[in-house]
Amino acid sequence: MLAAKVDFEHLNAGPCRYTATAVDLETGDDVVFDSSERRIEADHVRASAALPVLFPPVEIDGRWLIDGGVSANLALDPFFASPPVRPTLCLAADLLPRAQALPRTLTEAACRMQDLIFAAQSRRSLARWRESYASHREPSLTLATLTYAEQGAEVVGKALDFSSGTLDARWRKGRETVEAFLRLVREDGVALDGPGLQIVER
Repeated sequence: MLAAKVDFEHLNAGPCRYTATAVDLETGDDVVFDSSERRIEADHVRASAALPVLFPPVEIDGRWLIDGGVSANLALDPFFASPPVRPTLCLAADLLPRAQALPRTLTEAACRMQDLIFAAQSRRSLARWRESYASHREPSLTLATLTYAEQGAEVVGKALDFSSGTLDARWRKGRETVEAFLRLVREDGVALDGPGLQIVER
């Protein structure tokens, strides 16, 4: 399925750097897959999304790896640990919304609990890096977190729902979100030349 959805040749040869994180099931260490350091294949993507119990761990280089979200759902550390040497725009996909309407049923409450468990990680990570970069003035670094926020059609067990209709809807929404943000950039609706770290949440 990944081969049909992802152009790995373009991902590896393109000008944009791609990073994803998995966790070593035995040691608990983070394992980073970075297109600037190695070729990214389907197994690397699978490992970064192998949520325990739902999916089996993926073996890469003799290590059994699981979803990096159990450690850091918004895996910014590999990128921010080395400040960029030129003005940079970083796009981060955040799949679970921090802000949503008040749940009114047990089903909605269960969905909201799942959102908050992971979204809280993202919030703390952003706060930590904002503080870390407070004294950095040059070069400018803009982080855009593109959140999958409109989840009204998702079922209570959305982390378990990989039906074709749901996957197609998620891919479509993701594409629409990225395209809308890039249009905003082209129209100068996002300042990319300010000092230090700027965080844009969409």
